[in-house]
Amino acid sequence: MLRRRLEQFAQSSSLALAPAIASVLVLLASFAADAPLTLIAPWAAFAFLIIGLRLVLAAQLRVELADDRVSQLRWKQVNAVLMAGSVAWSSGFIFAAFFGDGLQHAVLGLVGAAIFNTVLLAHRNVPRAAQVHIVTVGGGLALAAWIIAGHDALAIIALIVVYALSLLIMIRVQDLAFRRACEGELLRRQSEDTVRVLLHEYEAQASDFLWTLDDAGVLCEVSPRLAEVAGIDPQGLTGRRLLELFDAGESRDRLADLLADRAPFRDLVVSLSVAGEQRWWSLSARPQSGARITGVGRDVTEARMVEQQVQHMAHFDQLTGLANRYCFDRELRTALAAASSPREVALFYLDLDDFKAINDTQGHGMGDALLSQMGARLAGEVRDGDLVARLGGDEFAVLMRTSAGDGMLMERAHRFLAVARAPFRIDGQTFCVSTSIGIARCQAENDASKVCDAAELMRRADLALYAAKAKGRDEFALFDEAIDRAARKRRQIETELRQAIEGDQLRLYYQPIMDLDSSAISAFEVLVRWNHPRRGLLTPDEFLPIAEDSGLILPLGYWVIRNSLNELREWDGDFRIAINLSVTQMRDAQLVPTIRELLVTTGIAPERVEFEITESVLIRDGDAGLGTMRRLRDLGASMALDDFGTGYSSLSYLRSYPFDRIKIDRNFVVDITASEEARAIVGTIAQLADALGMYTIAEGVENAEQLALLRKLGCDEAQGFFIQKPMAGAEIDQHMFEATDAGEDDGVLNYRRALKAAIARKKGRRHA
Repeated sequence: MLRRRLEQFAQSSSLALAPAIASVLVLLASFAADAPLTLIAPWAAFAFLIIGLRLVLAAQLRVELADDRVSQLRWKQVNAVLMAGSVAWSSGFIFAAFFGDGLQHAVLGLVGAAIFNTVLLAHRNVPRAAQVHIVTVGGGLALAAWIIAGHDALAIIALIVVYALSLLIMIRVQDLAFRRACEGELLRRQSEDTVRVLLHEYEAQASDFLWTLDDAGVLCEVSPRLAEVAGIDPQGLTGRRLLELFDAGESRDRLADLLADRAPFRDLVVSLSVAGEQRWWSLSARPQSGARITGVGRDVTEARMVEQQVQHMAHFDQLTGLANRYCFDRELRTALAAASSPREVALFYLDLDDFKAINDTQGHGMGDALLSQMGARLAGEVRDGDLVARLGGDEFAVLMRTSAGDGMLMERAHRFLAVARAPFRIDGQTFCVSTSIGIARCQAENDASKVCDAAELMRRADLALYAAKAKGRDEFALFDEAIDRAARKRRQIETELRQAIEGDQLRLYYQPIMDLDSSAISAFEVLVRWNHPRRGLLTPDEFLPIAEDSGLILPLGYWVIRNSLNELREWDGDFRIAINLSVTQMRDAQLVPTIRELLVTTGIAPERVEFEITESVLIRDGDAGLGTMRRLRDLGASMALDDFGTGYSSLSYLRSYPFDRIKIDRNFVVDITASEEARAIVGTIAQLADALGMYTIAEGVENAEQLALLRKLGCDEAQGFFIQKPMAGAEIDQHMFEATDAGEDDGVLNYRRALKAAIARKKGRRHA
């Protein structure tokens, strides 16, 4: 690696020296009239000395890279020369700052910026010298700026610091890439050396031997080399028929025909047994005068075994020993071509549900062991004529030839699910995973007219696997026309949705949220609708899942955020809007910067904007979700946990994540008038929110009785069709924000206001 660094230095020197010389000359020409000769002359001499030393070093390195001791010495010299050059430039910038005027200082800044950034080339793969250069030259430029402009240069100095940090990071990344490249080259060279040694051994073992037959096909001249490779002494070979040495088979029969016809041949491979070991010879021959046939042969056993190994590697997975994708595709095509009916071929497409988590947390070694065990389990569940393959990653496939009905396939799928569900014991640890299975045949059970090829059968199995995963983990699905129609519909919707985002087909709707203290509208939840040109107004349930799967959720989500903030800017009042964020959006690094920019552009106060996430965000990406939440709250926006109570660890989220509001799922609200348990749950959530300093919003209010109960139970806000259905922005009326007596009776409102005020005073409750 050190030699490669020196080689890179020598190669980059010729490119880096010309700009350096030009920069010295430019500075001399710019400051010669103002700077004293006693100062500028020594600096220029020192700078050119450094340039000359670099030229000498580069020339020496082109011929002196064989000796390790010399390389170590040259490496120290390279670092010393580069560091000295950095000091020269830094001192030059500082001295020059004391002289000249605006134009000369501009030249100084231009040259300084160029020298500062040439570290990526001039100090390529010399990381220590590069770091010294960045710090030294950056410091010199900062000091020069201070000398020239004083306090007015603080912004420039800050910019220099930012650039310096960026360059230090780039140097680090560049060096890591260099190290990886060197390690890769070292591995490649080691592999080449190994292959070269093997080839040399093979050449030594595969020396040619000569053989001669008389007109009866009997060996009449036996060379020592032939006797050696045959494992028989020359006397024992002399007088034997050549054909007697070889194993019966097609190759031997071919050899017998060629010898009988006295036809020349080349590189005919035949097998034989030598000392109980199977060997292969390659024979070539030409008839001679006098009825003799002379030929040459060589032992090609090693090459034959390598060829067989290559063939095995090309058709079988090295980790599990199962057939690989190439072999599976070939066998699938063969099975379909040989079947009397395409329906006799059934395909199971399996994908492990929890493998990624194990691979990420336990390491690839543990993951590989699990895959190997999984392959062995599947192989143990099939008949001799069936084929199990690993298609790649954590995907497996099973090919069955059967005329049995779909019921048998479903029973077999249950068996596959069961063996995958059983605990895996690896290195003293126990792991539990599940799998999803898609099952497909080329013909539906009630339709014998449709046929398909291997690619179509794989497509159907893949669609069935998608349908199984949509059910949840540890499920299977059998392909049918409904699955196919759903897939085509998804693809069509995806295409049309992409056009809808780019066009003018999306609409924003707003569902009011009522403050239960005042019965006035305090917020709106932002909802998106698709005004489809043929199907009319579509709700989010009809296209958001497809947007999430296809990656369109990001442009769609940004469209919602941008347009809702633009509309909010046009409305009077201080109410807030609540915008839903998906898992994909919370992972996007551009989410927070984009929202920050939109808040600045629209002039919307951040506290008027609330973002809602579901527990699925926290389940899939807890750490990343927490970081995004904190950055959004740092902007001044608030956070709400949607569908609270439907997950398995909701309470832990309230303790660990910075939420401002809890949205009680509609499943609890709908039952509060008839179920004591539902009322107890809602009341408990409201009390818990009070204790944690959070607000509660009840979703799905459908009648006045529910609304009144929610007030009694201590909920802060509510939304639902009883309060107001979602409406377009143009339908929002200023009168909506005035207090009403919606759902109030028996003085409940006044009682709750007094109670909440007392609780707030006692507990010092914070508000969003």
